[in-house]
Amino acid sequence: ADLENGVYIPSSLTAIGTKTNYNSSGTAVYGAFQKCLALESVTLPAGIQQLNDLTFSECSSLAKIAYVGAPENEKGTVDNALPNTLQVIGTFIFYRNTSLDTVALPTNSKYTALKHSMFRESGITSITIPANVTMIGNSKSASNVFQDCKNLETVTVANTAKLTTVGASSFVGCVKLKTIDISGAKDLGTKVFQNCTALETVKLCSSATELGTNMFENCTSLTGVAMKADGTPDFDENGNYKYNFELPSSLVYLASSAFTGSGLIAIRIPAKVLALTNSASNAKTIKATNYNTASSAFKDCANLERVEFLGNAVLIGKSAFENCTSLSEIVAPDADQNNELTVDGFFKNIKYVG
Repeated sequence: ADLENGVYIPSSLTAIGTKTNYNSSGTAVYGAFQKCLALESVTLPAGIQQLNDLTFSECSSLAKIAYVGAPENEKGTVDNALPNTLQVIGTFIFYRNTSLDTVALPTNSKYTALKHSMFRESGITSITIPANVTMIGNSKSASNVFQDCKNLETVTVANTAKLTTVGASSFVGCVKLKTIDISGAKDLGTKVFQNCTALETVKLCSSATELGTNMFENCTSLTGVAMKADGTPDFDENGNYKYNFELPSSLVYLASSAFTGSGLIAIRIPAKVLALTNSASNAKTIKATNYNTASSAFKDCANLERVEFLGNAVLIGKSAFENCTSLSEIVAPDADQNNELTVDGFFKNIKYVG
């Protein structure tokens, strides 16, 4: 084809780039179009099956991506979309694509995971995660898929029941994200929502047993309760907080700094959490030798007023509530009618305090 400015991608092409961003000698290589700073639009072959690592990484002007034969919208234009023939979309594909605001992902059954740093530091404002996707990230420990997407406001999970894993740092630094439903994901990595300062509500999987380290650290808008227009907590007719955030009922372990520096006002801790400690093994096996364990689960939660244990916790690690300057109530099922901290109340069951 005669092109003044552009690249012709043959219709017979089924893959772009290599499956790894390293060659056989271990030397890092560039993605096919990596750092093509003037590239503004791409039309992919309709039958393409693989976009491998770094293909469009750091293409800061790339705003349009579609495929041959893509349907037109009501305006007669083509929305950003990837073809359903794609089975592999590699790591760092749209890394630092600051002009890209959204893209429709493949809905075929062979495409099941958003790979490491796929949209990291990009300009996307909204994304729908299709029902065929079961993992955000390569694994529980490797994700960063939407890290520092500072314009990302809306994440829609098409089928929350199919989503099983949200990997480490998936949404860290998404400062405009307000709400998300990941209620199917039992496996949660570390720092998933760290520094998501606008985050107000999250639906978690009821069968999740652990919350990762720094999970909600510095989520300053996550109050845990409904708020009135004037910025004060809303209460029901009985004077109780209206909770809008619940921890999983199967939760056993709150990891280090899970809520450090967050905006929590009130929180209910599930009955299976018997200890606040930074050690997963200590949380699951309570021993007298663990009394000196540390816990930074709620450290620096300056707005935290009420903590309600739904079960009989027996160990509170040191620093668990450090600098919680507003904390006035810690209650448990057998606390007295005034929620007083007496020997007949919360501390009746506490054996070890760090």
